[in-house]
Amino acid sequence: MKFAKSVTTLAVALGAAGACLATTGTAAAASWDHVWTSTDANPGATVYIREYGDVVRICDTDADGYYAYVGYNYKGSDGIPVGNGLSASGNGNCNQQGASTSAIDNIPENENVTVTVGLGKSGQAGLKFSATHTFLNDH
Repeated sequence: MKFAKSVTTLAVALGAAGACLATTGTAAAASWDHVWTSTDANPGATVYIREYGDVVRICDTDADGYYAYVGYNYKGSDGIPVGNGLSASGNGNCNQQGASTSAIDNIPENENVTVTVGLGKSGQAGLKFSATHTFLNDH
């Protein structure tokens, strides 16, 4: 009987631990306000945006010989247009910046931000498989 009670206690503890891990994974995924990809069949670029802290993260998500690129622009607090870009190269590699790492990335609140995500290749002009999105930076 004592053994059965120990096994039951262990099963409950492992179930609780599993629930915590599942919740943590979901919370981590939900921490991004916007997620967009390039438009190729097997997206080679994924951009993640977190409005709090104005964090922009670009990831190269395919070993296709292209680098992932995100360009974004908005009007600064003085009304002058501001633009910035970020790239990552090599499948699985990411690059990130935000208001805490770059003064240019302190995006004013209640400002529309235009984001273009796509793929680039060294020595070639322009982006391939690009998509453009707009969001309101409201927090």
